[in-house]
Amino acid sequence: MSELSLTPTTPPTTPSASDEPTSPPRRFPLFLTTLLTGNLAIFLIWGSVLSLLMSTQIERIDPSAKVGNLALVSMIGAMVSVVFQPTWGMVSDRLRTRIGKRAPLLLLGAVLGGFSLILLGISNSLLWITLSWCAVQLFVNMAQAPLQAVIPDRVPRRLRGTTSTIMGLGLMGGSLAGSFYGAAFVTSNAILAGYVILAGILLLAMVLFVILNPEGSNREAPREPFRIGAILAGFWVSPRKHPDFFWTFSARFTLMLAYFGVSLYQLYIMQDYIGLGSGAASAVPLVALSSLAGSVVTMLICGPWSDRVGRRKPFVMVSSLILGIGLLIPFFVPTLTGMLLYGVVSGLGFGCYMAVDTALFTEVLPRGEDAGKDLGIANIASALPQVLAPAVAGAVVGITGGFQGLFLIALVLSVVGALCIIPIRKVR
Repeated sequence: MSELSLTPTTPPTTPSASDEPTSPPRRFPLFLTTLLTGNLAIFLIWGSVLSLLMSTQIERIDPSAKVGNLALVSMIGAMVSVVFQPTWGMVSDRLRTRIGKRAPLLLLGAVLGGFSLILLGISNSLLWITLSWCAVQLFVNMAQAPLQAVIPDRVPRRLRGTTSTIMGLGLMGGSLAGSFYGAAFVTSNAILAGYVILAGILLLAMVLFVILNPEGSNREAPREPFRIGAILAGFWVSPRKHPDFFWTFSARFTLMLAYFGVSLYQLYIMQDYIGLGSGAASAVPLVALSSLAGSVVTMLICGPWSDRVGRRKPFVMVSSLILGIGLLIPFFVPTLTGMLLYGVVSGLGFGCYMAVDTALFTEVLPRGEDAGKDLGIANIASALPQVLAPAVAGAVVGITGGFQGLFLIALVLSVVGALCIIPIRKVR
């Protein structure tokens, strides 16, 4: 990859890894647009494959065991993501090439991730689906890790709230669009075509980002050697040495566990708790759309607002409390109207959080030189709750005898997430 030539026509404005950016990229609106496009492409994959495309493939293999098989495949894939996103971030931190340290993995991840998606599309056994899904997780994360690391590389702190909003819009928009995208190809019985188009979208988005936002050569930058011991040790960030990172990680983990603990069980909540029965499936997208409406409003407002006032902590604390208020609505109002109100209010809280979360994490990183690796570790606080949420939520429902207990536990977790923000000192 070091022989590729995509050097910019003007001197790069990206500072070295150890420096703090003082000015945004030269064409900042274009940078934000291509960053949004890249994030949309990645989350279009996550939003369509697991919940619809791959789920349908697994169901066709053995309908009677589809629930257990999907859980097994998704858990194995999630663990690959948990391990390799920090690893690829660490690799990108140390790359020295003519096109910079992030661009090679963005391109290689898009190419190999695209091939893995096509391989998944032609898989017709549980073993091949599992192996292909692990490859998708491995290589799409190869692109995702350096894409998020460009924020501390190139964006000054005063603009990271706005940039965090762009990342949040990509996550929410890609995830929601993935539901409609996957459904379209499942209903038309063209699953392989869905995978091929996803591969093309991913490759196009990453190529555009690299070409339109050239990083420049970093071959003269100091190089840290690759050592297995250092790589393994890099997965541990000491809470004692870096308490701000620990508290930010804890806040994200508890908030995500609260959010996904309820959202992943929405179908069953609609069926049993709200009492919609067979009509529950058609009601779930309505709650998702109401949540998206609330999220978009607060994301567009809170990210730029946090930049103007130079504060992150109050927004995260308020967002956690708003989510908690949303969880109380269906607890007291177990109706479809109550769930729609829950969607709006919880969306307002989640959107506010997503607007400043990435910005907050970039400002508590232990070392600028390890931004890719540390942001990969930070993403464990997003990925792991999605793995644990079904088991935790199921246990809560079993112990408490109903979904009211789940809403209460999620409320407690959201309050704990707000409290975790208080001890952070580096960030206001």
